[in-house]
Amino acid sequence: MNVKAVSRYVGMALLVSAFFMLLSIAVSVFDGFDSAFTPLLVGFLMTLSLGAFPFIFVQGSQALTIREGYVVIIISWFLSFLLGMIPYVIWGGPFNVVNAWFESVSGYTTTGSTILSDIEQLPRSLLLWRSSTHFIGGLGVVVFLLMVIPPSSPLRMKLSNLELSSLSRDTFNTRMSDTLRIIITVYIGLFVVMTALLVIAGMPVFDAVNHAFSTVATGGFSIKNESVGFYGSGFINIIFVVFMILASCHFALIYYSVANRSL
Repeated sequence: MNVKAVSRYVGMALLVSAFFMLLSIAVSVFDGFDSAFTPLLVGFLMTLSLGAFPFIFVQGSQALTIREGYVVIIISWFLSFLLGMIPYVIWGGPFNVVNAWFESVSGYTTTGSTILSDIEQLPRSLLLWRSSTHFIGGLGVVVFLLMVIPPSSPLRMKLSNLELSSLSRDTFNTRMSDTLRIIITVYIGLFVVMTALLVIAGMPVFDAVNHAFSTVATGGFSIKNESVGFYGSGFINIIFVVFMILASCHFALIYYSVANRSL
């Protein structure tokens, strides 16, 4: 087992979570250092430290085997779940260790279940982190890894075989770099367009970002107790329905429909 190589790739995945925690910290600062600032800061520092450690103390290593690729995926997901629950546990409230673990796993796996009976009691920064776990999980830790792994690395194809379904692999008919570009372009494109439409429909920008995170990931987290019903808008409801359908479609179909301007 090439422990050094595995640790570096796991570190890449953790740095993705650290980045989104940093965005949540920025919201906390903007809101006057709300009650989630310290929990998020502690979680960020721990995630950043574990993610950056291999790059500081572990020298560059060889390509991974397929078995080591499996190990990278398993450890990346498990550590993401574990570190993702830290802000919840430290913040407290309804989050004991079990509840925080459940919320973190539900977010990253885009299950969308929650232990919260009063979602709106959470500060905005912690709500953003909660929605961010959906966004990360929707694209997949493996896809984030593929974004940063050198194109020449044989691990790229190996990890793609683990992450993409056989249908996706058979029907994309493109090189791995093109496949990644399609996935990322469509995913981020759906997020941007949905956010813009929700804002146009009258939803506050912060609310729109959180709900777009959740929808394009085909998750279910909302920042309101009444979910979308809180806004009482038929236009907003239609936007959600349309993007729920689009997010569940094969991304290649969406990409080539737009690129070729043809249905």
